Amino acid sequence: MKSYLRTILVVAAFFGVRTTMYSQTYNVYFGDIHSHSWYSDGNQDQNPSTYTKPVARSITYAKSSPSMHFLGISDHNHVDGGFPMTLNLWRSGHLEADSVNQDGTFVGLYGQEWGTTASGGGHSLIYGTDKLFGWNPGIYDVYVPKNDFARLIDSVKKYNGFIYLAHPQSDDFDGLFTGAYNALWDSVVVGTAMKNGPSTSTNTTETNPSSTDYTDRYNDLLKKGYHVAPCANQDNHNTTFGRANQQRTAVLATSLTKANILDALKNRRAYATEDHNLQVKFEVGSHQMGEIFTVSDTIKFRIKVTDAGESFSTIELRYGVPGSGSVPTVLASASSRDSLVYSRVQPVNTTYYYYAYVREADGQEAWSAPMWINVVSGTLPGSFALSSPSNSSTNQGVTGTLNWQTSSDATQYDVYLGTTNPPTTLVSQNQVGTSYNYSGLLNGTAYYWKVVAKNGAGSTTATAAPWSFTTSLAAPGAFAQVLPGDAAIEQPLDGILKWRRSTNATSYDVYFDTLNPPVTVVSNDQTDTTYSYSGLSVNGVYYWKVIAKNETNTTA
Repeated sequence: MKSYLRTILVVAAFFGVRTTMYSQTYNVYFGDIHSHSWYSDGNQDQNPSTYTKPVARSITYAKSSPSMHFLGISDHNHVDGGFPMTLNLWRSGHLEADSVNQDGTFVGLYGQEWGTTASGGGHSLIYGTDKLFGWNPGIYDVYVPKNDFARLIDSVKKYNGFIYLAHPQSDDFDGLFTGAYNALWDSVVVGTAMKNGPSTSTNTTETNPSSTDYTDRYNDLLKKGYHVAPCANQDNHNTTFGRANQQRTAVLATSLTKANILDALKNRRAYATEDHNLQVKFEVGSHQMGEIFTVSDTIKFRIKVTDAGESFSTIELRYGVPGSGSVPTVLASASSRDSLVYSRVQPVNTTYYYYAYVREADGQEAWSAPMWINVVSGTLPGSFALSSPSNSSTNQGVTGTLNWQTSSDATQYDVYLGTTNPPTTLVSQNQVGTSYNYSGLLNGTAYYWKVVAKNGAGSTTATAAPWSFTTSLAAPGAFAQVLPGDAAIEQPLDGILKWRRSTNATSYDVYFDTLNPPVTVVSNDQTDTTYSYSGLSVNGVYYWKVIAKNETNTTA
């Protein structure tokens, strides 16, 4: 018996369809960014020899705690107190946090608490970077001498991290609270604790509230001109994550993902609360807590608080002048209500900060991040819309052009493009044209973009921005047949066709018959790289080809 098989190879290109929804509505997520595993001095109620992978287990524990959406483990960066930290443990902490992170369900973070409580010291919670900053020999990625805060700030900025102050004292951080404003510090320190601890609590019924109060430190930073958000954390040193009390750091994000939680923390869309499910919305138009922006007319504030079954004693709108050296005062207040609406005509060519304070009837408190508002004279840029690519479009190239309408009275535009919603990466600044050419995007990825029109009076964001688009998937890669070889003879009547796997392919179609090229599909959408045939004719000549595909079922 002789059979003749000719192999014809076809690689089919495919572009995926992915519909990406976007929303300008922020959700509130509750969590904690100050806690410890036994990689430093946490999990004190556990045996390290049996409580393996403590970061993963601690995050998993917090997932079952009331009103918890994220947990950040912030192990100490050093071994000065006899802590076991090593570079291997630091690496393991990141891997463990990533292994149990579940975007959409619960977010796990890993960071570090840098510094000591010795005179001139201070503890900083560092996130957003995988670099360990330290001074102990062999236990750092980046060397930073103990209590050298200038070096620390410079290093954290270099590696794209950010800092929340853990439990600040007035003489901490090399005179931060008593010295002159420092712009470099302001670019890295984005938050500070309002409540912390109790660190050694073993309570797991949320009934051990902290007695700490760092309101003075928060106000000290604001009056000097720093741009910081408040946080409230439990500083757990036992396995009590999310259960020692109801203190939470709350953030505003469009969805529950690791990237979005980190983005919210870094951009100060956060507030501190003693109630584990108290929702606070603080807005001026589309602007949210944590923002710095410019207007030219009346400022209309709206504070809305929500907590099922709770009543509210006081809502206050507090304000002050950054850099004035004066603590904030109450601008407006409401009693026994769940909202406060207030309008203010701020003097032209001035900058003020404003934040919300809430006290519930049971005495639990909350503090929002401020808004920093500049008021200038003149006409703001007119409303305008984004043009292309259209919102939620798919199959866009990794190289392309963003287009938008002209905004009346605008002199310049800033363009933001990135994978977070809303985008925070500024890709073009102060440009005069109404298009931007992008390149180097990733295949099969959702991107968000917005444009801000500017002039001397302020800025206007494009209507309904951000928009989104999804780039096309990469085509299946070239691949080769293996068995039988091209023009092979004396093949069995029952046998196997075999080919190599194609990168980016999700399935294969196999064509096999006596025509050249073959037109009969004998296997459709299979995932294996072999096909078993049978029942061939003696002395027959057969042809076969394989098409590699992605999800669109488009072939070539």
